[in-house]
Amino acid sequence: MWACRGLKVFKLRVAFELSDKQYIQTQEGVFRQLSRLTRLRALNVGTRTTTTIQQQMYSLFSKNTDESLQFKLEYGLAQLTGLERLKILSVCSSSGGGGGGVPQRLEREDVDWMRR
Repeated sequence: MWACRGLKVFKLRVAFELSDKQYIQTQEGVFRQLSRLTRLRALNVGTRTTTTIQQQMYSLFSKNTDESLQFKLEYGLAQLTGLERLKILSVCSSSGGGGGGVPQRLEREDVDWMRR
């Protein structure tokens, strides 16, 4: 439970190393918490700044290579319907320069939903 629900700008750094089932449940939980920030105008989501060799190997051999929040309907994106004031969504790397950002594997329906 997040204590401050009156936030207008929120910067969030997340990284997951979970099984597929845990990953989806965790994503849904994060979206559920974000949905309570109804005054939110800007949301910046990124990943951790460093990875260990073990974490890199896990990513290579894991079915689930997503390390951050994926803005997909199947993972609970629709829970953000109440964020009517949200104008800026930034999905970026927390490493500063040249990190390339958080890869999103969006489908057409995900993008269409966000544009509404």
